Amino acid sequence: FQIQENDYNLKVNRYLIDEDFEGVKLSEIGHFISGTRSAREKIAKFVKIKNLKDDIVNFYLDIDAIESKEIPNNNVRKIEQDCLLVAVRWKSLNPTYFKYQGEAIYISNEIIAIKIDDNRVNINYLINELSSDYVKKQLDRYRITSIIPLLRKVDLFNLKIELPSLEEQNKKYFYQAEKYISTRVEKINT
Repeated sequence: FQIQENDYNLKVNRYLIDEDFEGVKLSEIGHFISGTRSAREKIAKFVKIKNLKDDIVNFYLDIDAIESKEIPNNNVRKIEQDCLLVAVRWKSLNPTYFKYQGEAIYISNEIIAIKIDDNRVNINYLINELSSDYVKKQLDRYRITSIIPLLRKVDLFNLKIELPSLEEQNKKYFYQAEKYISTRVEKINT
C-alpha cells in the first residue's frame, strides 16, 4: 500500500527515512502556476536556474540582471504574476520571489512557479523554511537521483512546512535572518 501511495516509486530513500515530517504540505499553502504558452515574444527575459537565489535575505529575482534573449520554442512558460520560483533540478530549490511589475518572464520546466497564499504564510518565512535542514532531508527523500538530480512536481508539493501563526512566522524569520547576516559579516571580517 505504501508503494502505491508513492506512485509506485521504488527509490529506497522514500521508505527507509525514519523521520515522519510534521507540518503543512506545500500544496495547502500554494498552487502551481502553469503560465501561458501562447503570444510569445521573440526576445524576452528567460530565467534560468543560475538566476535564482539561495539567500534567505536577498531572495527577490533581479529582473534587471537577466538579459533579454531569444526564447526557445519548446517547454517554455510565460509568467505574468507574483510568484515563488523554485528549481527542481540539481540539489537546491533556490527559492526566489518574482514580483511582477509589468514585465513578464519565461521559465523552462526546470523551474516551478508557485502562487503562495499570503493569508496563511509569510513569503520571507517560507523561503527561510525551504532552505532549512528538515526540508533538505525531505528533498533527499523525494529527489530522483541520476547524473542531474530531479524533483518531480508532485513531490515538491508534498514537502511539509512547519506553519505557526503569521506573528510567529515573522519572529522566526527575523531571528534566522539576523543569525544569517551576522554569520556572513563574521566571514567577511575573517
